[in-house]
Amino acid sequence: MKTLFDSMAAIPAVTYRDALNCFTNPPERFDFAKLSMPVLMMTGEYDRLAPPSEIRAVAGRIRDAVSRPDVRFEVIPGAGHVCNVEKREAYNRHLLTFLDRLT
Repeated sequence: MKTLFDSMAAIPAVTYRDALNCFTNPPERFDFAKLSMPVLMMTGEYDRLAPPSEIRAVAGRIRDAVSRPDVRFEVIPGAGHVCNVEKREAYNRHLLTFLDRLT
């Protein structure tokens, strides 16, 4: 828990404010059709900021928009928003599997 706290506390408040502003007032709507690379989207099972249903929907929008989609979507069981810290092993397993496919 201390690792999670320390990782979040290290982020400057201005960064959180900028992210919140960007999420609530995006400067433009991203055109997913512009994506030409493989995409891996991961979220924690209990993530309330980026819940699995929303991230799954974004992955679906990417699949629908891209001519040759290569989109992976993974949910990290037992994790919240900072799944890479909370469930490091599961997160790394999905990430390494994804990266291994690219080499």
